[in-house]
Formats: sequence, C-alpha cells, structure tokens
Amino acid sequence: MNRVGRSGWLLGCIALGLVGCGRGAGTNYLPLRTGTEWTYRVRSGFDLRIELVRVTGPIAVAGGDGWQLNGPMGESRLAWREGVLLAEQLPGTRFAPAIPLLHVTDLSGKFWQGFVSANGHTQSAQADLRMVQESLMLAGRKRQALRSTVTLNLKPTALVLDSWFVADIGIVRQELRRGDALVRAMDWVAGP
Repeated sequence: MNRVGRSGWLLGCIALGLVGCGRGAGTNYLPLRTGTEWTYRVRSGFDLRIELVRVTGPIAVAGGDGWQLNGPMGESRLAWREGVLLAEQLPGTRFAPAIPLLHVTDLSGKFWQGFVSANGHTQSAQADLRMVQESLMLAGRKRQALRSTVTLNLKPTALVLDSWFVADIGIVRQELRRGDALVRAMDWVAGP
C-alpha cells in the first residue's frame, strides 16, 4: 500500500521517536543523552520481535535544538518545547509543522493541523492530543504513568496511538489502532 494512512507507520515512527531534548518541564518522561537505548517487544499480527532504539545525537528540529534517534524502522527527529514533545520527522514520515506527541504541563489536550508526508505522498491532516494520568504495573511494581493519545485524522481512516510514559524510563507501552483493529503494540523490556 502506498498511502499515508498505511498500517503501522505511525506506531513505528513513534516507537523510534519518543525522546525529547533539553531541560525543563516533563523532560524526565523521556531521559535523554547521546547513546541512551531502549529495548522493546513489538507485536504486529502474528509477528513478534525485539527492537532497539538509540539516541544518536543532537540535531536541529523545528527551528531549534533537538535529537536524532535511530532503530530498525528508521530515523526520528524530536524536540522539547516548553513541556511539549514535538516530532518533525518519524521513520518514513515528516510533519509540517512539527506535531505534538506529549504535553506534560497541560493535560487538557492539544490540537494540531498541518501536513503529513509519507511514501512520496503529502496530505493535510488534523490531530488531537489528550493526556491522562494512570497507574500500571511495570517490572512487578505499580508505577504512575502519563498516557498520551494522539488521534491523527487521515483519509480514509483515523489512526489512534496510545503511549504510556513513566518518568525516568520513557515510553513503556504503546498501541496503534486503525478503527477498532489493533495494528501494532509494543512493550518496554529494558533501558535506560
């Protein structure tokens, strides 16, 4: 399939890209330094694999300082701006302007409108970002998490990405759905 709404592209992108830069509100939800690594168990259909994501270094993002991440699915470019984690590029996908993936200082939600480019195709899109605090079990311990839900309204079907972040670890669980169908899920194994 050669279209922006292709199954799995958003989750793969986010899985490789959810690390911010700089110091400030919320950056502990995604600890960052060159060489930081996360290991995830990724499920897609009947496929199960282990993937490593690494922060490779600083790079310009959305007109300021940011970070580049690499993993099996490709490159991501992200930055923190006043408690908001922005993605300018995720594997195989570009956003103009950069799209918010996490907002740690305002849980009331955010709205984004812009352009998404993937697979040689660009289309206008809108997205909603909602956050809630939740408890979850992680490595046998109850932990507080910030759950981010990004609903990307693309034609013909919206994609919904739920990501759970734990302070000083980063993303620990993620699910991508197209409609009611689970496209891909991942769970934290190790790091940082």
